[in-house]
Amino acid sequence: MTEHFTLVTLDMDYTAFLGNSVLYLNKVLKISEKLDEYQSDYGAGKISERELNIRQFPILEKISLSKAFEALSKGPILKRLDRGAKLLQNGGVDVEMLTFNPLQIFFTKYYGIKSDVSMLCEVVGDRLGEMREIPENKIDLLKSYCTKKGIDLAKCAHVGDGRNDIETFRAVGFSIALNPSDAVVRKEANVSLRTYDFTDVANTILHANDLA
Repeated sequence: MTEHFTLVTLDMDYTAFLGNSVLYLNKVLKISEKLDEYQSDYGAGKISERELNIRQFPILEKISLSKAFEALSKGPILKRLDRGAKLLQNGGVDVEMLTFNPLQIFFTKYYGIKSDVSMLCEVVGDRLGEMREIPENKIDLLKSYCTKKGIDLAKCAHVGDGRNDIETFRAVGFSIALNPSDAVVRKEANVSLRTYDFTDVANTILHANDLA
């Protein structure tokens, strides 16, 4: 390993949030049965991740973010997320979310994990504003951000759990599959970790930097 990583991106569902955040919110806040339907279609491979987010966004933009954040804060969150993020930041590594899910701003507000790479809408008061065009794959968001900031993708690391992370794993310099249930995902990542403590993830990345 020859690169020193300066940017870490973090997937949201089943990674930072230990489950499906939209389904969790829908269960708690009783938002819309359509959300369950869309998530089921995505899980069955009937629609793409892009299409899922296009369909569910008009529903999510109507909810109160303060109520959503309160509910998410009581949900299953990766342990010591804020401490792990601080370890990385203190080590000269920026930490960003990388997901189409606009609820990623919860992690910006509560854990200091930025959402500059992939937040595709503004926040207007207590609501989500109009969403910009969603690309086919979230790696397109990272590529665009890195081009704008002059960051080499080889100096990026990504942490994710599913097949929708594979293209990002292949594009960046270092990848961690976090608690993956899919053998294909484990195989595609540089490292596969079984932990629910983000400081373990942070220390793995910092150790890789020490070896660079």
